[in-house]
Amino acid sequence: MIARAVIVPKLMFVTRHAWPTAELVKEADWRLRNVVWKSSFATPERVPPGWLQKDVAREDVKIGGLGAPYFDAELVAMAAKAVEKWAASTCKQQQVMGCLLQQMHPPEAQVVPGGIVSDVKVHRDLWTTGRPVLAAAMNHSDTETTKKEDSEAEVRRLLRHSNGLRTLWSGKGLHYEMGELAAGVMLDRKRSRAADRGTCITQSIGLLSYKQLRPRDAQGKERKWATYQGLLSGRKVKCIEDIVKIQYLKQGVITCIPVTWTLPLQSGQAHLFRELCLSLVAQFPELVFRQTDAPSLRVHHSLDDPHHTFWVEVVEEDAHIMHQWGSTVQRVWSSVDAVTPEAAVASHLGIDERKLWITPHPWLTKLRPLWAGKRRWSTTRQQYRKQITACRQKKAKEKQQEYFKHGTEQNERIATALEQLQWKRIQRMEGLTQYHRQNLIKLKAWKLRMWRGGKLGYKCASPICETGREGEQAHLIWDCPEAQAFWAVWKKAWWDTEDAGDSASKTEWTRGIFALRLDRLPRWLLDWGRGQAEAVWEVIHDVTASMWERGCAATITA
Repeated sequence: MIARAVIVPKLMFVTRHAWPTAELVKEADWRLRNVVWKSSFATPERVPPGWLQKDVAREDVKIGGLGAPYFDAELVAMAAKAVEKWAASTCKQQQVMGCLLQQMHPPEAQVVPGGIVSDVKVHRDLWTTGRPVLAAAMNHSDTETTKKEDSEAEVRRLLRHSNGLRTLWSGKGLHYEMGELAAGVMLDRKRSRAADRGTCITQSIGLLSYKQLRPRDAQGKERKWATYQGLLSGRKVKCIEDIVKIQYLKQGVITCIPVTWTLPLQSGQAHLFRELCLSLVAQFPELVFRQTDAPSLRVHHSLDDPHHTFWVEVVEEDAHIMHQWGSTVQRVWSSVDAVTPEAAVASHLGIDERKLWITPHPWLTKLRPLWAGKRRWSTTRQQYRKQITACRQKKAKEKQQEYFKHGTEQNERIATALEQLQWKRIQRMEGLTQYHRQNLIKLKAWKLRMWRGGKLGYKCASPICETGREGEQAHLIWDCPEAQAFWAVWKKAWWDTEDAGDSASKTEWTRGIFALRLDRLPRWLLDWGRGQAEAVWEVIHDVTASMWERGCAATITA
């Protein structure tokens, strides 16, 4: 809690003013983890062997973690939010200042939503770190990825001469006529995508990274980009329009113009180029239909009146938002105005600003969305952080399942008992030191081991143990003869000789210890309770259960 509430905010304040190097980020992460484990902000001299795997330790305490902060995720989320403020801003001064700050490492002029962020990665500066995260956050997320890929593969399989496709090389490029395909499966896919994502802004397709294009063969099977090195070799290619440009002629008729090589292409290159263009059309069938109007501004509001038309005009480097309703045309906003476009349009329409949002326009902002869906074009830092850490949380859950499976192989009875011990109960237990609590967390996570140094590694300290598995958790806490001696003393303290034989089966005894739950009171305590002048069974049960769980916890960590 101290690391999250005190240390991380102070570190974030510093990094806002001076972006840290990768070495500093790594050192800060080590120090924060040391705070969680040892209450010290010093850098550990070596990798502590007794710690949980870092992704598991960063999980919430309610699901088996220690709540260790994601410092690098906090950095990346802050960078993404800073880039978002620049990219979504309509203020010319802010746009110019952002571009000047990026001059050391000049990126693309605009941010095009697309791609995914598979893991956290802190780059050399704030801008390089935040741009891919912003692009992924603003990208449309497909809820049915498998269905989407199947549909795309089906369209690619249908794009052949036997189904009406016509191709012809000309002096300008490769000419395509889709025929009935454009009025059939391609139109259906375009409509379904528009219903889910909104209108496709076709001008942004060429700005997507070329790696977001999924090449497919005639059977619809995805191919690797290495196959197309004949088109890319020796050329600086970043986005799709660096490879091919699409010229729309009429519905179902387009011309694909090669950019990396001049015409005429060699036979092998021509074949690869044809395959690549068909893959592009299968992935974006919107290209063979009427292109979106560049000046058009998409305003979503509660009035839902199609007669309200908005567009952008640029007059002497000043951008204006124009509105038409019926025959009335009026200027609503100008780039020199102090208010935001959303506030100006909402005031003009007489509606609440919170019920209106505008799809970013390339003439107004540095953000170039591909889909004009009904969504807000702003993301909180918490949402960025959630997106960034999703991959690591998935890895942490896989690790936890792997640990539990390995623990079940060691001792099934202990594994069953630990499954009944809830994570939140470990956090709520009273009378435990932080050392005891951490050991119980490692116990339930099947990571409670003893480090004997570099030569011995994880090994039991008892000189009589030569089982070959003496470094595993089940051996340390149960199978080791010295551990059994501890438990014999503990058992004798709770059940006398007469009661010990029928106190519980071995399974019940194991479950009681490692689930930290006393299933029944010992006979001597029952006799003592019956002899009291006043019935105090509720108090007896509470005190006994508390003593049992504390005693078991202390014996386990002894």
